[in-house]
Amino acid sequence: EPPVSPEMRAERHRGKSRIEAIRLVFQYTGSGFPIGLFFLLTLAVTQMEVVFALYLGSVFGFSARSAGMLLALMGLLMALVQGGLIGSFSRRLGELPLVILGTAVSGLALLAFGSATVVPIAIASLCLLAFSHGFVHPSLSSLASKGAAPNQRGMVMGIFHSASSFARVVGPPLAGWLYDQASPSAPFTAGACLLFLASGISLVQGLRSESVQTQPKPKTDYL
Repeated sequence: EPPVSPEMRAERHRGKSRIEAIRLVFQYTGSGFPIGLFFLLTLAVTQMEVVFALYLGSVFGFSARSAGMLLALMGLLMALVQGGLIGSFSRRLGELPLVILGTAVSGLALLAFGSATVVPIAIASLCLLAFSHGFVHPSLSSLASKGAAPNQRGMVMGIFHSASSFARVVGPPLAGWLYDQASPSAPFTAGACLLFLASGISLVQGLRSESVQTQPKPKTDYL
């Protein structure tokens, strides 16, 4: 928490609209960048979640119980990553490389699931998706927190999670429309494209940051 009193905090937030808060947050790449990526990530995941049971039932003949068991397996894998593995990987690689790699692998896994014709490949794709997704969510949360000013972290994290909520408003109608109007696998293809877009944006951001860090400092002439 920033070193301010409740009175100072109330005064700071008085009269500030949510639109102004969002505009303030997105003025800074350090906080706006992970928030935008989290929106894309959640929008991609909802493409799978909404049509998951319908797709498994129509393609593989799975019951609702079987689909639920697969979701539970994915949840266990994500809990394993976020509860134990994320710390060591983050220290070795850093949050941004984990986001770049995790979104790319998640996109490949979603494509593989949407094109799978046998159950083992579909299950393996879902496990890979859960494993890679488990690295991305906490890494983005960490990047958003670190990119915010100390006195704005609460506001930034609130907008961070609001971006996910907004994606869950937009995502289900889009997934349903793609499933009905395009093909049953179309939501997975769309989700994979969103994840590849997120990975590409992350890569560009990483290259820009590296370029800034390695840029030589101007020399100063002393008279």
